Amino acid sequence: MNSTNCRPISLLNPPSKVFKNALYIRLTEHFNSSKLPVGNQFGFRKGLVTEGAIFKLANEILNALNSKTMAGSFVRS
Repeated sequence: MNSTNCRPISLLNPPSKVFKNALYIRLTEHFNSSKLPVGNQFGFRKGLVTEGAIFKLANEILNALNSKTMAGSFVRS
C-alpha cells in the first residue's frame, strides 16, 4: 500500500460535521472580536503564515543588532 494515496477518514456523521463547522466559526469570531489570540500567534489563524513569523523574528533581531540591545520576546527593556 502506498501511503501517499491514503486520505483521512472522517468518522463524523453529517449533522456532527455541520455542528463542528458552526462551532468553529462561532469560536473564531469570538476569539478575534475579544482579541484573545496574541499578536505573536501565527499558527491556526487566517491570513497569518509561517513566513510572517520568520519575518517578524528576523526583523526583531536586526533591530536589536542595530540598536545594540538584546533580542527576544522574553526580554523586555
